[in-house]
Amino acid sequence: MNAVKATWTNGRILPGEPVDWPDGSELVVEPVGSKIGLDEAMVPDALLADLAKRIAHAGALAEVNEKWSCPSPRTVTALARAGVTLVAGSDSHHCRNIGVYDRWVRPTASAARA
Repeated sequence: MNAVKATWTNGRILPGEPVDWPDGSELVVEPVGSKIGLDEAMVPDALLADLAKRIAHAGALAEVNEKWSCPSPRTVTALARAGVTLVAGSDSHHCRNIGVYDRWVRPTASAARA
């Protein structure tokens, strides 16, 4: 069996790619933390709003990534409110996952528009 990356979302473990493990397979699950040791929650609201405004002013785009479930809904909301154009990314490693945005991107972007 091969290891895969997964995300803990709404009380469920969601593998980042299809798995072919038999039912009843025992798993070892542990959080890996953020990629560089920072958490988006550490960024104060005022600084996040300022960053979002600067991104919008620069005309830059921001990616909402399906595989990595990032950025957080709070950050996506700040970006959307500032007028930043959001683009969906899947970081797919299998062709069946390209263009599939139902786990993180679609719900997060919809919540940001509300």
